[in-house]
Amino acid sequence: MVENIKLNPKLKSKIIPFNIGLSDATIIEKLYSFENRDDLSTTSKEFIEFIVKDTKNIETNYVPVCQASNIIESITALNNNTSILLKVDTEGSEYPIFKDLFKNYKNFFNKVSYICGETHLTNELDHIQCFNYIKDNLPTFSIIKQDINNKECVNNFILKNTQL
Repeated sequence: MVENIKLNPKLKSKIIPFNIGLSDATIIEKLYSFENRDDLSTTSKEFIEFIVKDTKNIETNYVPVCQASNIIESITALNNNTSILLKVDTEGSEYPIFKDLFKNYKNFFNKVSYICGETHLTNELDHIQCFNYIKDNLPTFSIIKQDINNKECVNNFILKNTQL
């Protein structure tokens, strides 16, 4: 994200990054990653085992994660009159994050103009079920783009809030 901000200096004043792991609870979570792949880390063992066939190089670490609804409610309270673009690419944690937001902070989505990102295969839902769960719980959002390009990921979806 820091590199993206540098590439977009005109937007720098509008972007506030937070280095916080999100889930549906505040806990210490097992994080799986793959040696020499900084683009692949996830809390979903099923997802990483699906991607990486040679599991002997999977590394595990324990990281703190926070309940998404608590963190996002705090952030939006500080920026009450701001339209929000929500970027979601959490390598398998999309379902727990959205489940928590729908249950504990549904009004958040009234402030969100666009949601873009991916959904992934997890032990609870496959990638298409996860995308449909998100879409079905957002009746004021329409699909602008949805690509399904492989067996584990709905890539590049964009949802627009038709009320904003």
